[in-house]
This record gives sequence, C-alpha cells and structure tokens, in this order.
Amino acid sequence: MLKGEYMFDKLKSMGWERENTDFPFYRDNPNLSKNKWYALIVVSVFLAIGSFSWGYDVDITLGMFVSLILVAIYAFKGHFGEIVKVPELNDFWFIILCIIGEFILTLLLASILPGADVTAQDDVAVTLTVMNIIETAIQLVWEELYKFILFITALYVSYRFTGKRGFSVVIATLFALTFFGALHLSVYSDLFYSVVAIGYGSIVTAYAYLRTKNLLVSYLVHLCYDLLLMVLLYLATLLV
Repeated sequence: MLKGEYMFDKLKSMGWERENTDFPFYRDNPNLSKNKWYALIVVSVFLAIGSFSWGYDVDITLGMFVSLILVAIYAFKGHFGEIVKVPELNDFWFIILCIIGEFILTLLLASILPGADVTAQDDVAVTLTVMNIIETAIQLVWEELYKFILFITALYVSYRFTGKRGFSVVIATLFALTFFGALHLSVYSDLFYSVVAIGYGSIVTAYAYLRTKNLLVSYLVHLCYDLLLMVLLYLATLLV
C-alpha cells in the first residue's frame, strides 16, 4: 500500500472523513462528459493566466467570477446537489472549530514567516462597510468554487491513473492549495509566501470540505473567518 494511501486510511479510521459520503464525479459518481471535464480544465487555466496577468481589481474579479459560474453551471448542471448541501446540525459546531483552527494557523504562520503579515487581506478590510462585506461574500464564492474545480479535476486525473482513492485525495488537495496560493503572486509578489500563507494557510478550510463533502460548509468557514478578521482589523484601527 502506498504511504499516502496508508496515512489517509488511518486518518479516515479516526474520523477524518465523514462516513457514507464520497466526493462526486471523480469515478463517474455521477458521470461528467469529456467535454465538461475539458471545460473545467480550460476555465482553470484561463483564470490562472488572468490572475497572473491582470491582478484582482473589481472589474477583473467580476469577469472571472462570471466566467467561472457559467462554466460551473454548464459542467455541473443537474448535479449541484452533489456539491452544495444543507448542512447537518453537527456541521455548525464543526464550522466553529474550523474557524478557531484557521485562526490558530494564521497566528502560527505569522510567527514563522519572516516579514509576513498573514492577517493583512486588503486595504478594504479595515473599512468594514456593507459593500465590502458583500464583495467579500461574492469573492469567496469564486474562491471556494475554483478550489473545488481544481481539487475535483486533479482527483479525477489522479484516480484514473493510480486507482488509489486516498493517495489521489492527498495529491488533489496539495495541487489545489498550491495552485490556488500561486494565483496570489500578483497580489503579494512572493511565490513562497503566496503558496505557504495563502495556499496551505487555507488547509483548515479545505479540510471542512474534505470531511463533509459539502462546499457550503467550507464556504461558511471561509466567510466567517474573513469577516472575523475584518472586524478585528477594524477594531484595531479604532484603538490606534
């Protein structure tokens, strides 16, 4: 048994993964046509090029958001119930634990990355207006959906080549987080920082999806955490 497969099975036996549920699409559960997989790959590459070339101003972000949503509607039509589900009662406690975990990880990364301030999101974070909150909520829909597409596409490819589910989940997770972090190079101008602080720094949010197989849960973790940071940064400016 591959080492990654063994570790994944061990974690699963300890409750790492919720029983009686699985990731959709990667082994035709349900099936996506080749054209839909191609569309997901093309939009992923297009958005990556866009992020590196154009950055993250409002107009660019809106265009990327719309293009991703349109492709997702095409690819996942009739199957959104496999991606976004009504949270279970225990999910709300789990969301709180993940927010705490994300906050601890943020502090840890801030202490070990020289010169890095991982709590600094954008300048708008300290203004805390209704519009900024709405923009954040919309932006995080894009981010979580994009990470899901990266993950599920990598999972599909890896599983097709290896036939090892656990190993493929590990590879797909690392790929999605690494790629997602690298997309922030245009914002932070440091590839190492972008991948570690932004990519791997969102591992707790990624785990929220990996455990529940519910993108709404990971979105709520991400949204609540970012709003918490915005409030804390705003309060900090009032005390200065």
